[in-house]
Amino acid sequence: MVWHDKRSGNSIDLQSSKLIQEEQTYWRAVLFRLLNIIQFLAERNLALRGTNEKFGDTRNGNFLGEVELIAKFDPVLSEHVRRAKSDHYLSNRIQNELIELLAKSIRNKIISKVLASKYYSIILDCTPDISHTDQLSIVLRGVEFK
Repeated sequence: MVWHDKRSGNSIDLQSSKLIQEEQTYWRAVLFRLLNIIQFLAERNLALRGTNEKFGDTRNGNFLGEVELIAKFDPVLSEHVRRAKSDHYLSNRIQNELIELLAKSIRNKIISKVLASKYYSIILDCTPDISHTDQLSIVLRGVEFK
């Protein structure tokens, strides 16, 4: 049986679905910001992690440092940092998962561009580094007609 308040038109189902929607909106906003921080650091070839994962420590790395900086001005990340003090959702495992999601998205965009182009070439080059580990580079070139 669903409880229903005839005066206000609220039901338990309506209230719980509203709470679920608010939580989804919150997590989308948090993920959007975290992904943008990772993209910003990756574009500049900066390391994400420091020597520890503690908030407020100067050695916690670029990622947590950026989160702390943006949290000073952004209410969404400020709330997330407040929540994360008790239960850490910004660990290196989460960072790796976000990096993998970004890499998959970029890879899919590259593949779709290559498949959409009429002509393309692939150049592979393999050379050992100083530790005698082979390093492979791939160059994709395509022609786009407009």
